Amino acid sequence: MGARNFETGYLLGITYLKLNDLAHADLLFHEMVSGLGDTAQIHMYLGRAYRDGGFVERAVEELKKAVTKDPAASQVHYFLGLAYLGRDGDSGFAEAIPEFQVELKKNPNDYRSRYLL
Repeated sequence: MGARNFETGYLLGITYLKLNDLAHADLLFHEMVSGLGDTAQIHMYLGRAYRDGGFVERAVEELKKAVTKDPAASQVHYFLGLAYLGRDGDSGFAEAIPEFQVELKKNPNDYRSRYLL
């Protein structure tokens, strides 16, 4: 599966999420992970798709997978912190703050993490 197929699958998955068709989105994303590889990057993309689609708990799950696969991946801790806030509101800061701090250790110029802290 090449870049074009990734983009097509990803956009189709986002469409499923916007239509609240979680079952088809899950199936498609599972197939994408199987076909493209179980990498931190793909889990970051899926986490963002779930977050943007309003399925924040799924976003947290995917972003945790991304952190497990590659804790040093660029922006992964920022997006996980953001997902915690999206899921839990202000009470999510307890989990989000350590993620933003890790992101800033990797990238001291990450203004988004600094702002949220």
